[in-house]
Amino acid sequence: MAGSPSGRKVVIGLDVGTTAAKVSAFALGDDWRASAVNEYPLLQPQPGWEVQDPEVIWRALREGLAEVAAECGDAQVVGIGASLGGPTGYAINPARDLGPRIAHFLLPIAGKGDSDWSYSWIPVVGPIIGGVLAGLCSMVLLP
Repeated sequence: MAGSPSGRKVVIGLDVGTTAAKVSAFALGDDWRASAVNEYPLLQPQPGWEVQDPEVIWRALREGLAEVAAECGDAQVVGIGASLGGPTGYAINPARDLGPRIAHFLLPIAGKGDSDWSYSWIPVVGPIIGGVLAGLCSMVLLP
């Protein structure tokens, strides 16, 4: 989108997908946004294998972030979120995490990995702790 969010607050989202790294910024309170998508190959070294090169992914993410940061100019970044994979991706919401985790556990998917139940409590407890801490910080730091 044209223009600059100069003087505004923006949030940035990072998404590392199977074949592309995506970075987006959104201004709070209006419709300004900027995005960058950098694709990379899904390597298949032998039949039945799919692998990713972490250096290529890291470079694609850095380049996308640099592009979006340049479009943000002197805007104040007030939040960054990252989706980096796993059974559920960006699991900051129990409703977003629990359903896919249960489906992953129950569905007979050939060659699937562990559903990582040891992590399942984080999307439930993490946002609660974060919300309480943010509230306490705002009472101390904001007039």
